Amino acid sequence: MGRLFRNQPTFSSGDWLPTLTRLPTHRAVALTIDDGPCPETTPEVLRLLKAHRARATFFVSGERVQEAPELVGEIVAHGHDVFAHGWSHIRLQDEPAEVLHDEMTRTEALLALFRRTPMPYLVRLPYGSGTRAAHLHRAVKAWNPSSQLALWTHTLRDHLIAAEEQGLAAVKARCAAEVDRLLSRRFLGGSILLLHEKPYNVDAPFNAEVAPLILETLLPGLAKRGLRIDRLAPLFFPSMLSRYVLTASV
Repeated sequence: MGRLFRNQPTFSSGDWLPTLTRLPTHRAVALTIDDGPCPETTPEVLRLLKAHRARATFFVSGERVQEAPELVGEIVAHGHDVFAHGWSHIRLQDEPAEVLHDEMTRTEALLALFRRTPMPYLVRLPYGSGTRAAHLHRAVKAWNPSSQLALWTHTLRDHLIAAEEQGLAAVKARCAAEVDRLLSRRFLGGSILLLHEKPYNVDAPFNAEVAPLILETLLPGLAKRGLRIDRLAPLFFPSMLSRYVLTASV
């Protein structure tokens, strides 16, 4: 998962959903966290966010919510936004529309126990799959007509760290290096940042430690850059042209 924003346009006959790739300000970034909630990571992530007075947007997986629903209550109680990331973390682009509908509906039914269903509804599908697939945009819209796709500008590449490094010291060093790489970007303001809680499909020691390790240095680093952390707000006035021309890709 790399930088998601591209300039090459893709056209449709009006199928594209409103799609978020950046914030409307250069004085802030948005922090988005996928794949939770997890007992091994969520409490520490919430503690760090609170300590730095930062708000994040959580895209959570239904099967993990089912295992620890109280953590969704904690996320909401801390003032963060939470949306469905599907149920079982599969590539929904490759599935029938009925599967997408079921995965999103089952997950949102659990989330709705802790907060009202948001409108507009921000959707980030696992792996960012289907960003340029008109049939997937149509399927998401059929599930919830208010949906908007929430993409990202930069990733911390945290889903690779635990699998590629040996030992806690190496994991810590890699986390610090990824944060330094991100903070060194000249035009970081306005970015939507992607982070994961205990990334899926990673069977490696210290996988659950990665997100807290990154946040420990990322949050003060952003403050040092003079960047506040804003919530990821939907587009309330998307342009008509955006229904026909898409400039974001995976």
